[in-house]
Amino acid sequence: MPIRHVVRQGECISSIAFQYGHFPKTIWDDPGNAELKRLRKDMNTLAKGDALTIPDKRVNQVDGGTETRHRFRRVGVPARLKLRVNRSGQSMANVPFTLAIDGSLRNGTTTPDGDVDVPIPPNAREAILTVGKGEDILEYRLQLGHMEPIDTIAGVQARLQCLGFEVGAANGTLNEETQAALRAFQDRNGLEVTGEIDEATRAKLQELHDVEG
Repeated sequence: MPIRHVVRQGECISSIAFQYGHFPKTIWDDPGNAELKRLRKDMNTLAKGDALTIPDKRVNQVDGGTETRHRFRRVGVPARLKLRVNRSGQSMANVPFTLAIDGSLRNGTTTPDGDVDVPIPPNAREAILTVGKGEDILEYRLQLGHMEPIDTIAGVQARLQCLGFEVGAANGTLNEETQAALRAFQDRNGLEVTGEIDEATRAKLQELHDVEG
């Protein structure tokens, strides 16, 4: 029988799917989530308090001999962390990076566009990403699964931070630091400089974050 899951702070569709043994799209595409899907549009930007319908599991049967070994991979595991690293508006291309997550280290090199794309556990909560070498090293503390929808103040703050604008305490309150970050963002992108969250600012934030975040 399907159950209802109320999203808690820090959860995302990948961690919820992992908890219940589903593939993320199985939950997201369930008819019981049609209204939430219409509201949020992106399954990776759920808000605290959103309610998800968790469908029943389907049982798959596989034929095989008793002496035959079989290997199965759980669909949707691992999840992936994808982001683009910029410095002063320029992508950090072809530089080494290290991701520390759940007590293990993953090393790699950013793409020519400055992208990092690595597998991570679906229920991971925090990570530390260091990018560059020598005196040019940057360090980012990542809160995984904490991206709120763009129509919330917390969602605006999270995207500003991802794009390099300091908002102070990203607590869902339109504080002075967030307003200063909004003015800086608006000025850089040719928008009316108000320090307020308007539709033009939300749209530009969403556009740039989808490309750079």
